[in-house]
Amino acid sequence: LFRSARRVIAHIDMDCFYAQVEMIRNPELRNKPLGVQQKYLLVTCNYTARNLGVKKMIPVKDAKAICPQLVLVSGEDLTHYREMSYKATELLEEFCPVVERLGFDENFIDLTGMVEKRLEQQHLDSFVKVAVLGHIYNNQSLILVTRCISGLLLDHR
Repeated sequence: LFRSARRVIAHIDMDCFYAQVEMIRNPELRNKPLGVQQKYLLVTCNYTARNLGVKKMIPVKDAKAICPQLVLVSGEDLTHYREMSYKATELLEEFCPVVERLGFDENFIDLTGMVEKRLEQQHLDSFVKVAVLGHIYNNQSLILVTRCISGLLLDHR
């Protein structure tokens, strides 16, 4: 039985989380440049807005100057973000029993047990394929290499 004192912890950060929640709530916003505003600050924006030069954490007036067609949604009421955050955490808990939340859009998951089980099943030099739905860091596939597993391939669809 393979046991290690090391832990395998993954950090999950849902990029442009508030904007994604707004696009789920109102699908008409999906293909429009969208920004989420709190007071006078653009706290996040979707990829359509980012492709037009808008950046998160800038004053709303600057964002509108960069992209006059930017659709602004108020992010003052956190209820919908909180609800979606708990749904995302519950989804992660279906795959991994140890999940720790950090704010609304970040989670840490302890993959140690899953990795140990997988290592018992496969040779150390084989690839483990994991299908991931959604965005992965700028829509790029990532290859993570550890000393225990020669490669963990994350695939983006």
